[in-house]
Amino acid sequence: MRSRRGLLAALGLLLVARPGVAAGPQHDPACFTVSLVPTPGVAVTRMPRGFLRTGSDSVWTRSGPWRRELDYTLDRLHGDLRLLRTPVPGETLWVRACGLVSPPPLEYQPLVYQPVRATPAGDGATTTPAPSPVARPATARDPATAPFGGALEVTGNKTLAVDFGSSQDAALRQSLDLSLSGRIAPGVELTGVLTDRDTPLSASGATQDLQSIDRVLLELRARDGRASFGDIPLAISGGEFARLERRVQGVAGEWRPGAFELRAAAAGSQGEYMRLAFAGVDGRQGPYLLTDRDGTPGITVVAGSEQVTLDGVRMTRGEGADYAIDYERARLTFSNRRVISSASRIVVEYQYALTRFRRGLTTASTAWQRGAWALHAEAIAERDDGGRPIAGTLDAADRVLLAAAGDSLALAPGVQAGVGDYDSVRVAGTLVYAFAGLDSGAFAVRFARVGTAQGDYADSAVIGGRTVFRYVGPGAGAWRVGRALPAPESHRLFAFGARTRLGAFALESEGALSTLDRNTLSARDGADDAGGALRVKLEGETRTERLPGRVGMSAAWRSVDRRFAPFSRLERAFVEEDWGLRPGNRSVRVSPSSFTRSAP
Repeated sequence: MRSRRGLLAALGLLLVARPGVAAGPQHDPACFTVSLVPTPGVAVTRMPRGFLRTGSDSVWTRSGPWRRELDYTLDRLHGDLRLLRTPVPGETLWVRACGLVSPPPLEYQPLVYQPVRATPAGDGATTTPAPSPVARPATARDPATAPFGGALEVTGNKTLAVDFGSSQDAALRQSLDLSLSGRIAPGVELTGVLTDRDTPLSASGATQDLQSIDRVLLELRARDGRASFGDIPLAISGGEFARLERRVQGVAGEWRPGAFELRAAAAGSQGEYMRLAFAGVDGRQGPYLLTDRDGTPGITVVAGSEQVTLDGVRMTRGEGADYAIDYERARLTFSNRRVISSASRIVVEYQYALTRFRRGLTTASTAWQRGAWALHAEAIAERDDGGRPIAGTLDAADRVLLAAAGDSLALAPGVQAGVGDYDSVRVAGTLVYAFAGLDSGAFAVRFARVGTAQGDYADSAVIGGRTVFRYVGPGAGAWRVGRALPAPESHRLFAFGARTRLGAFALESEGALSTLDRNTLSARDGADDAGGALRVKLEGETRTERLPGRVGMSAAWRSVDRRFAPFSRLERAFVEEDWGLRPGNRSVRVSPSSFTRSAP
C-alpha cells in the first residue's frame, strides 16, 4: 500500500516538473495590444510603455495590416507611434508591441545634493566641513519636442488683390486668416482664430496694433470647462429678463462639474447696444441709415455685431447672401434675394462705437439641475469709466455741472468770442446768435441737441460741411446753445429663476431687479433708478384615450415695472400690429429699454 502511494506521488511530481505541460497559453507580460481611434489632425500617439523590442511591433485595421516605415513609424525608445497615412474617419487601429515590463522614466530634472552642515562635536572639535553642492547630470526633455499628448497645427492664408478700372484708381486689398488647433496636454485642446481684412471694415486698410485686427480669439477646452480670450461672443439665455447677446473683448470662462454649471466673463465693451425697428420702403433695397439711441447719424458700427431680422427671419451678411453693411457709414442694404416693400418689418440689433466713455462689462451666470428641479441665476453689470472720457476731458467746472444735472442733459457754455460763424443779435429783447458766414462772425457757437420741442434753435442748412442753425423761438426747435457734457452711466441686473415638474404639470417662475443710473457723477434723481419684474408660468400636458395625440394647457402671468431696464427688449418688435394698432402706438404696454428705439 505504501509503495503504491509513493508511486503516485512520484508521478505527480514528474508531471508538475515536466516542461511544456500547462493548463493554457501563457501571456507574455512584456507584450501589449492597444486599440485607438486616431484624432483628425493628430499624427503622433504615445504607447503605454517605451523601450520596445526591435521587430516586435505590428499595426493593423479591419481592412488589413499596415507596413512599417511606409504606413507608420515607431520611436522604440519613447513609444511614439507616428501615422504616415491618413486613416478612415472613425476607423479603429490596433497596435501590438513588446518591450520592458516596467520601463525607466526618461524625463528627469537635475538634482542638487545638499549634505547636512557640519555640527560641533561634544568635546569642542568640529567635524569635516561639508563639500559644496554638486549638480548631478540627468536626462532633460528636449524643448523642441512636444510633451506627451501635445500636437498643434497652424493653417491659414494671405491674399492680395488689386482693383482697378477705367473710372477709378487702382486699390490694394488684403486679407489674412489664421487658425490654430490641436492639443497642448492630454484632454486639453487649444483653438485660435486671427482674421484681418481691410475692406469693407476700414477705409485705410492699415492694421497697426492688435486693436485694429478684425478678430482675435483663443479658446482652451477641457473635460469640465473651457476658457476664451480675445473677441468673444457673450450669450446669456437662461431666463427671460436677463437675456444678453454681445460681442466684446475680454476673458470668459465656463465650468461644468456634473449637474452644476458656472459661467463668468469680464470684458471691455466695443460699443453701445442699439435696437432699431422700422418698416421698409417700396422699391428701396437700401441703403437704410443706422443711428445712435438719440437718432443722430454719423456713427460707426462695430464689425460683426449686427443681427438683422426681416419679417421674423434672421438674415445672413454677404454680397451674395441677404444683405451688405457699411460699418463705417452705418448703412444697411439688402440684396435682390430679399425684396423690400412697405409691408416688410426690419429689426436691426447692433453696437456702435463708443464716443463718450470707456465701458466695462462683467457677467456671471449659473445653472443647476437635478431630477425634476432646475435653478438658474444671472448677474450682469455694465458701467462707464467716468475718469476715462473718449472725446476730450472733463474739468472741475464740467463735473460740477454734471453733479447738479442729475439724469437731465448737462450743458456747458458753448459761446467763445473770436473768429466764428455767428454774430449776436436781439430778437424781442432776447440775445440770440445769427449765422454771419463761414469764419465771418465774432463768435464761435456750439449747439447741443436737447430733443424735439425742447430747444429754441433748428438746423436749417449745411454750408461748407458745417451745419447752420437759426433761432426759431422757445420750444419750437430741437437745439440749444451750449456744449453737451457726456454723463457716465451704470446698468446692473440680477435675475433668479426656478422650474419644477409635478406629474403632468410644469411650474416656472423668475424674478429680476435692475438699476439704471444715467449719471453716476450725480446723487440726484436716484429714486427712479431701480425697477423689478416677475413672471409665473404653468404648463400641463397629458394623453387622452379618446382623442389621438396630446392635450395641453398653459397659463402665464407677468408684471414688469416701468422703471425695469433689461439689456435686451422683452417684447418682440411690432407687437402692436397683433392688436390691430399702428406701429409705435403706446396703447400696448412694451417693456422699456434705454437702448431701444423705433424708427418711423
